[in-house]
Amino acid sequence: HFLTLLALVVLFCGLLQIPALAVYGQQNHLELWQWTFWRDTYSDVDPGTSFEHTVLGKSRAIAPSLLTPGNFGPRQATNTFIPALYVVCVVVICVAALVGYQRMVMTDISVDIATTSPNDFAVMVRGLPHTATDEQDITQWFSENAVVGKTVDIVKVVIGWDVVEFRENLRQLRECRRQLEGLEKDDPQAVAIRKTMAEASAALSSAAPDRASKLRSSGIVVVIFRHQAEMRACLQRWNGPWAWLCYEDASEAPYLWTGNRLGRGGPLPRYPLGGEPVCRIRVERAPNPG
Repeated sequence: HFLTLLALVVLFCGLLQIPALAVYGQQNHLELWQWTFWRDTYSDVDPGTSFEHTVLGKSRAIAPSLLTPGNFGPRQATNTFIPALYVVCVVVICVAALVGYQRMVMTDISVDIATTSPNDFAVMVRGLPHTATDEQDITQWFSENAVVGKTVDIVKVVIGWDVVEFRENLRQLRECRRQLEGLEKDDPQAVAIRKTMAEASAALSSAAPDRASKLRSSGIVVVIFRHQAEMRACLQRWNGPWAWLCYEDASEAPYLWTGNRLGRGGPLPRYPLGGEPVCRIRVERAPNPG
């Protein structure tokens, strides 16, 4: 379909060039596109007043093989008909690009409806505080606030951990094991190293589910719903002009079609930090894994 659309656009724009070429042919613009070279020879008797004008030759400003309606020539676009044709070309190309894009969007929606993917049940949430590391608390909050006036069933919350801190704990463990290799078991230094290893291991193991981790969160989590309809309702609530610009719910505007969501509703919930609702979050559809 894309190649067909592209071929039609090229064909239409090519047809628009024919009237432009006809206009150039009638006005003989090609004869004007020449540069004349000459030499003036002054008289020895009265220099500056008497001279001989000798034409050396002519040269085209552009090769004939490269002449197109886009080369307006020395007189520029004195004829308004030719620029008007190019305006039509620009409009046609823009409309064709818009039609092609909308067709791609509709095709993607049709394929998405007909198939089941992991991201049919998951959303990605950004903007959570770095201290939000308890999966149970995050699950509870989204269960109550993901959809207006309804408690939804959350299957799981996947927390994105701070990679820098996670790698630092792994590096510390490797370094401690390397240092222990050359020490005796009862060496005082070995006792301190084992204590450091225990702290690093405890931080890493705290990232397991159902535990409040000692690691920092990246502020990004993936929330997995049990039902696809609830995931779509969540996306509908947290996306749209009112949510993006004012961080507010959308409501149904009066005197318009049902479910228009053009009216302004109340403020969207904020994720708590230290017991106070502070953090604005952004919700989008999660990408498919892999």
